[in-house]
Amino acid sequence: MSYQYRVEYPGRKTVKVRAKNRLGAVEQAAKAWGVPWVAIAWQCQVVREKEVKRRGRVHTAGTGGDGASGRGD
Repeated sequence: MSYQYRVEYPGRKTVKVRAKNRLGAVEQAAKAWGVPWVAIAWQCQVVREKEVKRRGRVHTAGTGGDGASGRGD
């Protein structure tokens, strides 16, 4: 489960990122800004905005395309 965070840092544009926790959000924002995350972690403000559900496929047995039907035959 991940969340959408808004990360603010003085002198930088506010970014919205998806991450599992606040530290992950800081890392994502640092990548977007091109700076080391340790340089900004103590000074940036991180606000969790909402929960984001995964957009993955639902896996069912026998639909992996490997030739197995999942019926035991």
